[in-house]
Amino acid sequence: MAVAATTTRIPYKGSQLRAIVVSDSTTYNPPLRAVYVGGATGDVALTVMQRSAAGVNTNTNITYSSVPAGGTISQVGPIGAVLSTGTTATGLIGIE
Repeated sequence: MAVAATTTRIPYKGSQLRAIVVSDSTTYNPPLRAVYVGGATGDVALTVMQRSAAGVNTNTNITYSSVPAGGTISQVGPIGAVLSTGTTATGLIGIE
């Protein structure tokens, strides 16, 4: 039985990929633009870097629930960290 090959397209042209080791203390500089779940489906906890209307930098922790294997989290703002507390998905790849 033949099985069709599948390809996952990186959402940003010219992007750099980096393996993610989840950590509550590691930050990414430059920040990530997206996170790809290459392993098991699960939750992904992120720190998103934001700037208020007054120009004050703040970080917000967001947890995405049940992100499917092969799924990409993007368009949330600059991702400063992928937290170990709350992350159960595996095989995470950062897209800069």
